[in-house]
Amino acid sequence: MMTQEALQLIQALIEHESLDTTGVQYLKQRTAWILQATNDQINQLLESLCEIDLQSSPPVESLLITIFSMIEQRERSRDRESQDPPTADLSIQAIVSLYVRRPANSVTRTHLLQVLAQMATPDALTAFVDLLLAEPPQTEALPARAFSPLFQIRDERIIELFPKILDGIEHVSVAAAILDLGNFVVREGILSEHPACDRSTELIFLLGQMTQRLGYLESHPEQQPSNEELSTVVSESVSLVVSLCDALALIGDREAIGKLNQTLELAHRRIRAEAAAALARFGEDHGTKALLELASEPVARLRVLAYADELDIADQIADEFTSSVAIAQSEIVLWLADPMQFGVPPNECELYQQETMHWPGYEEPRECFLFRFSYQLGDREYGNIGIAGPLTHATTADLLDLSPDDIFALFAGWDAEHEDIYELNPTELNATQSVEIQRLIQRARDADYESIQPLALGVFFGDVILVASAQQANSAGVIIVDEHDVIWRAQALGDRPLGPEEVYNIYKGRKLLKAFNG
Repeated sequence: MMTQEALQLIQALIEHESLDTTGVQYLKQRTAWILQATNDQINQLLESLCEIDLQSSPPVESLLITIFSMIEQRERSRDRESQDPPTADLSIQAIVSLYVRRPANSVTRTHLLQVLAQMATPDALTAFVDLLLAEPPQTEALPARAFSPLFQIRDERIIELFPKILDGIEHVSVAAAILDLGNFVVREGILSEHPACDRSTELIFLLGQMTQRLGYLESHPEQQPSNEELSTVVSESVSLVVSLCDALALIGDREAIGKLNQTLELAHRRIRAEAAAALARFGEDHGTKALLELASEPVARLRVLAYADELDIADQIADEFTSSVAIAQSEIVLWLADPMQFGVPPNECELYQQETMHWPGYEEPRECFLFRFSYQLGDREYGNIGIAGPLTHATTADLLDLSPDDIFALFAGWDAEHEDIYELNPTELNATQSVEIQRLIQRARDADYESIQPLALGVFFGDVILVASAQQANSAGVIIVDEHDVIWRAQALGDRPLGPEEVYNIYKGRKLLKAFNG
């Protein structure tokens, strides 16, 4: 019998026109049951989804992404030996049916492919390849998501994907991911010869096409398409050129050297690093020289260091580019350049603060780095501060006016994951929690705060904390109220002020870092 939570999801998707942001968020929070569900319960949910008319509206898309992500997470974390026997696995037929009914540009297709890859049974992998070749998803998120479980397989199952999966190289949206998988099986020693060896001529021709395409975009900026279209074209082209350079070097066909030389002339630093490394593998001295020079570029540095180790030339790289600061700088620049973030490296990225401290989640002290970065966006500048070391992250909120201690605390609070640290929605409290929140509100009133609007009730290792918007002397801001303190932060000016989430993260981070560091 279908669970009550599943019935609620199906009913909401049927009545999709009444779904709003609040409703979707509420339903997302009630999908955790999927992680503990039986195969039969998941199959009932999948089959029910196949029976209704699933729209492509943002609320429906958002809810489906969460459902499929939870199913994938369940597959990733469950112990198969203690679960149902293989004959009771998830319904591949239902997953395939849902896939073909979704639009080609729907991110849900990526998540459904990822479920099949995570299942990793021969039938599931066959379905994965068949869908990939027949109806490849048209989304930039594909390589990072759909293929990721395949890189955990190191047996016959991954070998049997070849050579059939290589037919997908004709689809630009999936070609890079397919080549990366081929490169992976060679690097890991799963196959001694690259599975695309007999396609070398085709790959060389494709590299020439992609290089010409990117070269034209670089030399004719006045003819570039819209920003969104340009981002897609560049992202697909760069990913494919990178994968092609690596594949051709691993294949070892010297006929590729001419095209690699052309690729090395492009301005894109990541591409130049790949072309230089490939040429260095072929024994071309100018490739080795170009690779070593690119260590000075933060966006290419980590890749250059990895290739230099592989080529046994790491001792030729200057110490200033191999230090912990240089590596951390490269990490934050790469994070910012990711298509899911800014998509391009910052114009400037300089060290702002460096400290060695105990960081939550690590047994030994960690070097922690704050970097101030900036982008020149036409006639205005965007700047902020990000972290590297124990994690790599930046926020949309403006941190430039915060002290380094508060910035470290904000990131530590954001990064904190523990079963005894969580937040509750004030509209979903039980009777005891409602009494507790009213008591904390009264504490804030006694401290002369007004217009108190609860935003969250935090639980921090047993302590209960109120997060609320409030006013003090006609000034708006956020208050954090616990058993001992009422902490106030007035709302800053500007278009990216700290919000309640950032203020609460600073509160949590301060406590965590103090507990870890004394």
